[in-house]
Amino acid sequence: MSLVRAGLPLLILLAVSFNSQATCIVKSQKMTLSPETVTNRNNHALGSVLKKGSFAVQLPPSPECEELIKFSADVPGGASKMKTPGVFQTNAKGVGMRMTLVTSSGREIAWPSKFSASMSELSGARINMELIKADDGISARGGSEGMRFEINNLLQSSPLIDIYIPAGFVTILNRSCKIYGDKTRNITLPGVVLDRFKSPGSVAGKTPFDIHLSCATDDKTPSAVFLKWNGQFGKNSGSDGVLSNSVAGRSSAKGIGVQVLGDDHQPLNFHEMKKVELRSSKSDKYSVRFYSQYYQIDEQVQPGKIHASLYFNIDYQ
Repeated sequence: MSLVRAGLPLLILLAVSFNSQATCIVKSQKMTLSPETVTNRNNHALGSVLKKGSFAVQLPPSPECEELIKFSADVPGGASKMKTPGVFQTNAKGVGMRMTLVTSSGREIAWPSKFSASMSELSGARINMELIKADDGISARGGSEGMRFEINNLLQSSPLIDIYIPAGFVTILNRSCKIYGDKTRNITLPGVVLDRFKSPGSVAGKTPFDIHLSCATDDKTPSAVFLKWNGQFGKNSGSDGVLSNSVAGRSSAKGIGVQVLGDDHQPLNFHEMKKVELRSSKSDKYSVRFYSQYYQIDEQVQPGKIHASLYFNIDYQ
């Protein structure tokens, strides 16, 4: 008796899947943030933003990376978290840093967190940096190590985005200014004959005056304050530095205002703040030179009294 073995062909189907993410490798974007200076003022409330900046994410186009990819926003190393969620301690006591990734679709992603996104959504993103007042006592501290904020994915060994915050990133400037002497300055322009005014734009009677500031500081870093203007402006709404005449009635001069010039003898633009550099000085007092002069506004002019007022506030940046 013979045995006959029937050979049955065996077909084995291997299901092979390819992960489209495996080929999605993008060159890293590395950036180092420039140091920031923060002016310490008592009127900053806890949680307020002391300084902010924004910069674009610039990743090369990657057509093969249009699938959703899992990412993590990481803060590697020994960066210290503060009481406020998402805020990390900087080198300055009482000043924290918050970083936010804003994707091209408008999603806001804080560090640290995990999220999914396509490369095109990240390519049009921006990163916002905020320095936050996280404690009542703001002061400079000793040297500290830098921090890194990264965007990572499992497909790459190096971060997709690598942001380096150098040691000593924040400089605290303890500076405050006030007016010393009379807070109200009366500037008397000389009398001039009406013939000096031939057409709109004619000027006469230029007179110098100074604004005196007393600025206390415990830091030798050169800084600046900004003067912000307010007043009753002339026809061009203050862009030409001209103030209108506030005298009313029959005694008022007609068609003439008062123009204010900076120390460079150029008209002020009252819509722009005037930057005043505070250079290192043996004294805490600074004088800022200005000029005022009559300015013809209209074709027709009449003699009379002229009075104009200009107000300013001191701002810090």
